[in-house]
Amino acid sequence: MSKNSFSTKDLTVLQEVMTFEMLMHKKCAAYASQATDSNLRSMMANHADAHKKRFDTLFAYLGQQ
Repeated sequence: MSKNSFSTKDLTVLQEVMTFEMLMHKKCAAYASQATDSNLRSMMANHADAHKKRFDTLFAYLGQQ
């Protein structure tokens, strides 16, 4: 197996991780939009951004393969 090819199991795991990251992004963004405490809102927005960044990084990496 070359270093740029993925097994079916690898692709399944990547799909699950990407699904999780997008779900967590959406949940954290929703929590941030509903929070009344500014510290909590900021923390949840930061978490949402981090999950989106990880999703985008994985997506970009897979696009290069």
